[in-house]
Amino acid sequence: MATSSSRIGARLLFGIVLLFPLTYANDNAQFPYALTFGSSTLTASWFTKSEGIKAIQFPVDSKYRAYFEDALASFGKRIMRRGEWHVMAGDELVPAPPDTHNEDTAVSLFRDAAQQVSRNLSATLGFEPTYAALTLSSVFNQSSTKAATDAIFPNGMGFIHSIKSLNKVAPAACVAHRLDLCGNLGRTPAECADKDSISNLILVLEYEKEYLYVDLVFVYSEYRTFPSVGHEMLREFGEANREKLLKSMSTYDYNRKLHQTLNAFIESLVERQLIVRVDIRAIVVAGGASATAIAQLRKLAHNAVGNGVVKVVDEIDPGLATAHGAAANNGENDEEIERAAEDENIDDDPQSGDPKETCNNDAIEYIFDEQQPQTFDGDKMKEMYYDKDAWVSGFNSLMMECTKLYIFADKYSIPQLRDDITSALVGHSHGWGWWPDPDIDIIELVYNNLPSSSGLIRLLVLFTAYSWSSSPNVIAWKDRFRGFHPEYLLDVLFAQAQLLENEIHGEGGIPYDGMLNSCVVHEHLELGEEECRERLAKHSYIFASLLSACQAANA
Repeated sequence: MATSSSRIGARLLFGIVLLFPLTYANDNAQFPYALTFGSSTLTASWFTKSEGIKAIQFPVDSKYRAYFEDALASFGKRIMRRGEWHVMAGDELVPAPPDTHNEDTAVSLFRDAAQQVSRNLSATLGFEPTYAALTLSSVFNQSSTKAATDAIFPNGMGFIHSIKSLNKVAPAACVAHRLDLCGNLGRTPAECADKDSISNLILVLEYEKEYLYVDLVFVYSEYRTFPSVGHEMLREFGEANREKLLKSMSTYDYNRKLHQTLNAFIESLVERQLIVRVDIRAIVVAGGASATAIAQLRKLAHNAVGNGVVKVVDEIDPGLATAHGAAANNGENDEEIERAAEDENIDDDPQSGDPKETCNNDAIEYIFDEQQPQTFDGDKMKEMYYDKDAWVSGFNSLMMECTKLYIFADKYSIPQLRDDITSALVGHSHGWGWWPDPDIDIIELVYNNLPSSSGLIRLLVLFTAYSWSSSPNVIAWKDRFRGFHPEYLLDVLFAQAQLLENEIHGEGGIPYDGMLNSCVVHEHLELGEEECRERLAKHSYIFASLLSACQAANA
């Protein structure tokens, strides 16, 4: 096992044991730990106030290694469509045969691996670690990621500690180097101040003995997220294969081939008008390849980008960059939460005390089974919350941040995130027993940035149609409605007509009483309705975390 501080330069090797002094025990226990599942090592990392980020690496066992090799062999061959795995048969996409590893087996494998790490950490540190973040090799697909998540966080609550959990290598490595900060990407203060007019991209190269995974990510600083614009698995350029190829070709020919491959990857995204080459601001290498091979890859990648502004970021050991990012994200979030709680002495009980100045997500029970909504003392809630301008403003501010995230998901074609955001908003409204009033800024934002068929537009329309169907506020708001987007007014009018049709004839497409099931506004491009409902019931932490992330962005 090996240990590191946040900027250690040498590669850590298993076999060096460092016993931490007892005086550091409380410091090491300060924040929850992060686990990184790599190709040949498992890394536990954590944030300490006195020494920054520390990491300890452990070798994997033969069962884990076999699972990893199987995942690599089947990478990209199984495609998720409408909640089912498919494979290509010639030019046709057909349902896939059963996975080599069923979910129960995979969960058990990840759980056993994590428990072994915990036992080793307990013996070294003197206490059992608590995990709150998880990062996996890009080789692992959605099924493996879910299995690992269920193994480490069986109740799903671990991710609430880390508002924006970094499941993959690219975002974790970017956070490790603080590339979520505009100023670290070579931008001027003026450019960073006008963030809506610039785009920042990072080329992340996950380099292991077995493969080279190329991922170009977009920097979304406000939410500290790094969605992938394009990625490609290059098994032939893994370091082990490099050594084989160099026996049959010169180093010059090999480097030229790799350079051409990287350039072709970038150029394909340029030709599809997904990126502009000059927006690539940094290159990050993460993984367990040798220092010599990584140094050469950095040079080739820099030349392949060739835009005159990109910089190679190399302050952190590539073998630990992913683990450091997971720990940095985890530790900083917890520190901020701790400081906020101490400074503000927030009361999180919605049924007692003074009304909150904002809509505090932690104060309510999230309701994601819309068939069993929470019941409220309407007069009491009205007195404590609904009639308080500050509370309503906080609720609307959260809605605005969720709306921005939805627009982001639409821009970068992330359909499951779009569905999850609408689920989170419906659950949040059920949790408070409150359907938001129309907000002119939100309405303008969605109608100017989303297609008319958008699920979020439909949700906002139905919020109004349901909650204002018989409200006297409709008359009072008549003049205010004149300033709303005309398409919104038309959509609300049509929805009201459907409600009236339902009341008179018992038909028309949407029920008259009670708020809708959130699946009504879902696209279900990744998960079918049945799987979606099951996910809502069993994994509500996903939607609670989305709300927490939006709340944090608004703080």
